[in-house]
Formats: sequence, C-alpha cells, structure tokens
Amino acid sequence: MGIETELPNFAVSQPYVDFIVNAPYATVLEWLSKASIGLSTMQDEHFGINIVEYMAAGVIPVTHASGGPLKDIVVPVDGKPSGFHARTPAEFADALKKVLSLSGEEELEMRRRARQWAVQRFSEEEFEKGWDSCKWDRYLP
Repeated sequence: MGIETELPNFAVSQPYVDFIVNAPYATVLEWLSKASIGLSTMQDEHFGINIVEYMAAGVIPVTHASGGPLKDIVVPVDGKPSGFHARTPAEFADALKKVLSLSGEEELEMRRRARQWAVQRFSEEEFEKGWDSCKWDRYLP
C-alpha cells in the first residue's frame, strides 16, 4: 500500500500520474533522460542521492529548503542557481512555475550548472579523495 492508493483523494487523475515501483536502473535512466524537473519534498533530508541523480542527468531540481539539499546539494555554481528550494506548497508551485518559465537559454544553463556541480562534487573520485583525507587507514592493524 502506497501513495498510489491515495490518488483518488487528490485532484489528479490516473492518466497523469505513473507509479513505477522498484524500477530497474535502466528504467530510471530512461525517465531521467526525459525529465525537466526533479521534485524532492522531503523535509530535513540528510543527503538525497535522488537529487544528485537528477542533477547529474541535467534535470533541474526543486527541493525542500532544508537539510542536505539546501546546504550541500542544490547550491549556487559560479554565483548562479543550480535549482530551486521551497518550504510550503505555494512556494513549491512558484518554484515549478519558475522552472517552466525559464527561457531556453536560461534552462540549458541551469541544467549545465546542476550537472557540472553533481558530477564534480559527488563523483567517485571526489568521494575517494574525501575518504582518503580522513586517514581511515591508520585504524587498520
């Protein structure tokens, strides 16, 4: 039982919503390749790998203005936004409207910044550098 059972309680009809549960990675990549906006509404999310995946795919993130998405993930790149934050339903609606109202050039530039940040900051190479910098191997016998 999940949110899909609650759909009749919302002003959204089934033809406009797809629930793809436990999708294979290839399916996730296919959907990301067609997406414009990545929506994450979880409050105080500690990290949010889904948001990094959105950004790495060039999808513009709209996230809750708290936790990791606010502090570490959806941050300015070269002084310009890489996505949007919101707290209330009205703010989320406004952020979605802003994304959908971007000019083609503005949208492309934001997608590039989001992708650049995700790939640069959260790559395997960056993870290894951070891991190695904490000198974890000094605890080995």
